[in-house]
Amino acid sequence: MKAKMTHQKKIVLIALLVCISLAFYFTQQSSYVSFAYFNEIKDQLLALAQRHPILAPMVYGIVYIIMTLISPSAALFSMIGGFLFGTLKATLFVVIAGTLSASLAFLATRYFIGNQIQQAYAHHLARFNKELVTYGMYYFIIIRIIPLLPFLLVNILAGLTRVPFMTFIWTTAFGIIPATLVYTFAGQELSAVRSPKEILTFKLFFAFCALALLALIPLLIQKLIGRKKES
Repeated sequence: MKAKMTHQKKIVLIALLVCISLAFYFTQQSSYVSFAYFNEIKDQLLALAQRHPILAPMVYGIVYIIMTLISPSAALFSMIGGFLFGTLKATLFVVIAGTLSASLAFLATRYFIGNQIQQAYAHHLARFNKELVTYGMYYFIIIRIIPLLPFLLVNILAGLTRVPFMTFIWTTAFGIIPATLVYTFAGQELSAVRSPKEILTFKLFFAFCALALLALIPLLIQKLIGRKKES
């Protein structure tokens, strides 16, 4: 029975990878997932959002979850949210939808791949897992605050680790707030933006690094205390 379940997991995993790969390819090729296309239909979307104040955020959240599960489009859809709902409301919607999307990717990766990798390489990963259990929340906050790695990639890589699920959830929700505020505000001021790439300037990146350093200070203090206790 155990072998049968493992075989079923492999089949489902392969099917998921194929679907994600195809979805990623078509979203990258399609003009319907682009900043230029959004500019063409933004007035119609805004009219729909204003006409359906309750349904629109729900639909937006579902679309955000789906798109961030299959493509690196978090920045674009955060901007769309800012344009449709304003900075603060959109930030709330994005944090909720983004955390749900991240959780789905994390759990799927852990169930289909992560547990098997951890069992197969338990000895080699022991020290790494101990480090994440102790300091994982600091590492994940820093990774989320500095948006260097794609949102989806971080979720998948986290699923391969032993980091507690609740730690992953709250660090994701907290850590994506700074970048989300920036992108939703840019969406609200859409007339001054021609591409999502224009938003992440050197000054802004430096500000994200400064925030990450604040999160790094408690980590350094804990490590220093830990070393003193060991000695």
